[in-house]
Amino acid sequence: MTGVKRLLGILAVLTWIGVPLVVAGVLTARSERSVRSEQPASVWVMAGPVETEVRRTVAARAEWRELPPLLAPAWSGLVEEVGLRVGEPVRSGDTVAVIDGIPRLAAATERPFSRRLVRDDRGQDVADLNAWLASIGHEASDGDLFGAATQRGVFALRQDLNVPSEVDEFGQPIDLYTFDPAWVVFLGQVEATVSSIGLQVGAPAPPAGSAIAEFTPRLVSVKLELAGQTMSAGPSPDESAGPTSTTDASEAGAPGTGGPDLGSAPGSTPSADGGSPLLTAAEGATLERSGQEIGPVGSDGSLPADTEAAVIWLLGDASTISLQLVEPAPPGARALPANTLFTGPAGATCVASRATPEAETTVHLVRPAGGTSTQPLVVGLPEGDMEVQANPPLTVRRKCRS
Repeated sequence: MTGVKRLLGILAVLTWIGVPLVVAGVLTARSERSVRSEQPASVWVMAGPVETEVRRTVAARAEWRELPPLLAPAWSGLVEEVGLRVGEPVRSGDTVAVIDGIPRLAAATERPFSRRLVRDDRGQDVADLNAWLASIGHEASDGDLFGAATQRGVFALRQDLNVPSEVDEFGQPIDLYTFDPAWVVFLGQVEATVSSIGLQVGAPAPPAGSAIAEFTPRLVSVKLELAGQTMSAGPSPDESAGPTSTTDASEAGAPGTGGPDLGSAPGSTPSADGGSPLLTAAEGATLERSGQEIGPVGSDGSLPADTEAAVIWLLGDASTISLQLVEPAPPGARALPANTLFTGPAGATCVASRATPEAETTVHLVRPAGGTSTQPLVVGLPEGDMEVQANPPLTVRRKCRS
């Protein structure tokens, strides 16, 4: 009898503990199923008006080229004067420095001069000398011959530089018509802006090959790139016009996330190096900044000379600036919140609309036509006022068929 009572007591305790656990488990399972099946409420928003233009933010990116420094030739003596100034340009024919009383000039030639040149010499260096003498206003022969005209030009240059003449044992001047490469400093370009100077008045002439000046990089071109406008159907929660749908893609019959994959922004092609997409533009596109038109843009994203000059002026010392690319919109293009677009079973992109709250819902086939990731432009909606449905239910999504 005692054993029976003990068994009944154990069963009573197990019942007292187990029943509440079972009930709690059932309630929890039902709650989880309810949460999983609950979909965000669809909301209706007004469709945007028909657009006449499309605006995209683009980046004007400067491409700079490093310039070689100014290198000292084989000099000797003392630096008496420095003709360079930081922030100012140096041009072919300008005085770089005065060393031992002789001004040393910048010479923009194909190659540096490496030998003394005299009458009847020939070669590329002679051709460079003739061209350079002519560029600074002195006589010079044609071609690569050190002729009589070159001889006269060299003599005039020597007089301009106040180069003292050497004399022979009889006191007669010699080498009056010889060109000395120590008179010039090789300049790799016609003009460059000085960024730093390695010469100091009173110091000995720098050794051959040392940098006597460095230059600021040169702006060689400007390119337009899309400013991170890769189109996506999934707006961030704070940018959408309603709660983001959590409907599974397989339920809607669409691949991916259940929203339309808009791919890359219209008007762009992937770059060869996988970087920013290359820009293309519609015919009649223009660039603007702060509402002011800058100039036209080519269909391949190229900039006509006047537009490029204006963009370079706006860039200043910056490497990139943001501009607005303004293009004619496709006929009938309208801006919509991204979460009003959805994909049907066959992959078509659709929008659900209604003319009035009492009207039936109509599903329209549309195609992307630009815009941004949060406010894409689409073509295919009728004209007039209408509401479009954000996060439409599965029953509506299944009506999207091409």
